[in-house]
Amino acid sequence: EQRVNKARDSLVTLKRDANKLWLIPSSKGNSKEPLLVTVSGSGIELNRFNRPEDRQVFPDGGAVSGLRREMAGMNSAKDYVLFYIRPSGVKLFKACKEVTDGSRFQIGFDAVAEDAELIFTRDLE
Repeated sequence: EQRVNKARDSLVTLKRDANKLWLIPSSKGNSKEPLLVTVSGSGIELNRFNRPEDRQVFPDGGAVSGLRREMAGMNSAKDYVLFYIRPSGVKLFKACKEVTDGSRFQIGFDAVAEDAELIFTRDLE
């Protein structure tokens, strides 16, 4: 009975965490800090690892100008821009990429599922 209860608890945890994607920064090689830009059809969300208080959300209409303002305060020697693109955000990503293309910043990008919950932390609790 205890094993069955433990298995049920594990199953509940697995179901709860099924759409979570933990993104953990590498401690090797790169000393720059990423600006994490999640792009969806409704706008963009800006994050920094382990700093949830710095989270910013810009709806579709203000996304490009919000990204431009944020990048204006960044330093290319210390920061880079990392895009996470949801399927609904491909068009908006193209507009945001125009902002970064002419910049002096390193740029990276990756695709993520529409319903994935992105968690930007070193803490896996």
